[in-house]
Amino acid sequence: MTENLNQVGQYITDTINLTARGITRDITRFVAQTVIYEDMFNNVMTGYMVITDAGNLINQVPIIGTEMISVSFRTPGFNVAIQKDFYISSLKEREIDQREQSYIIHLIGIEGFADTCIRLSKKYTGKTSDLVEKIYNTELNVNKDLYLEEHVTSTTFVCNYWSPLKAINWLTTHGYRDVPNTLFFESNKAFYCMSIDRLIKMQTQPYAEYTYTPAASSSRPTDPSQYFNIKSISRIGFFDSLSSQDFGYFSSNMITHDIVTKEYHEHPFEYVKKREGQVNMEGTKYFNLYPENVPQDPNTFRRVKNKSASLWDNYTDPNYENWAQMRNSLLYEAQTSRFVIEVHGRTDIEVGKIIQCNIPKSIAFEGEITNNQMLDPLLSGKYLITHIRHEFTLGQHNMLMEIMKDSYNL
Repeated sequence: MTENLNQVGQYITDTINLTARGITRDITRFVAQTVIYEDMFNNVMTGYMVITDAGNLINQVPIIGTEMISVSFRTPGFNVAIQKDFYISSLKEREIDQREQSYIIHLIGIEGFADTCIRLSKKYTGKTSDLVEKIYNTELNVNKDLYLEEHVTSTTFVCNYWSPLKAINWLTTHGYRDVPNTLFFESNKAFYCMSIDRLIKMQTQPYAEYTYTPAASSSRPTDPSQYFNIKSISRIGFFDSLSSQDFGYFSSNMITHDIVTKEYHEHPFEYVKKREGQVNMEGTKYFNLYPENVPQDPNTFRRVKNKSASLWDNYTDPNYENWAQMRNSLLYEAQTSRFVIEVHGRTDIEVGKIIQCNIPKSIAFEGEITNNQMLDPLLSGKYLITHIRHEFTLGQHNMLMEIMKDSYNL
């Protein structure tokens, strides 16, 4: 390490620049706090800054909206920084005092702002992953890497004045390779059009291992091992069987209706059977919240999908029965079985990474026990990071990470 670490969670501010009307200013001294969000269920990064303005910056620039903010933060000893260009989307909570004023500027990634200004009215035909790449490169014109999973699905559709991100989201909903839980999202390193299934398969080992030790404290602020201590855990809610049943997570029935031929077909679906044999973070151990011997009826959740056989040229059957119910269950699972942990911040980590969490049982131990006997078997294990809130405040980088699991290590 070429840079000295004075305290775990420390960060270096390389850049906080504001660009307006062709003039770029360094506004680092005005920024009291920067918060940056990255989320697997949101297309672009967002955030906000708390500004303490004793120099009348707001009027000198002036800040009236759509100015650009460029930031770069880095953990000492890491060559990887969080770098991002944002547009100012709004200014709120302005408070005026005799000598200074404060306000909050809300930020959206430049790709998200550009998306609000572009409308597509054209026909697209081809493999769904190729169309995502085409729209990404030609319409959004993003200067950031895109990690794209190749799909086996093809489609023909017309954008009726959709924005580029709306078109991409439609394609990710209808396209997949092996498992239909594809998402399009931005991390602090790149854009991804990839299924949760593929993200798991790509990572043979957890990116980092975190341990919850609520009573632990260290007088060594430069001890790097503190980066892997969980400082706090949010209240945990892993499942709601009745709500899951109403949402069609366990079983459902789809009716496909062809508006041309007037034919309809029913497609019962049972999640446990479809999930069997597929990859997950813990190997072969799956959620089985609704065993097959428990009464279940696919008709507790019914939906109708319309088709139109050969109504247009190059029509491609969307084959809803092959993926729509499975996607519904997988995304419900991904957004239900999760909670938030608080850890010291690092600029090398991003959403989409798998981590190992070690959480002890909430009981008193007697005698000699192994580490594995101390761990809660339901809470400990591998998790996927779905959301990170980066907080850069007064020289300290703190992270709130939302993590999800898809299996128990039992």
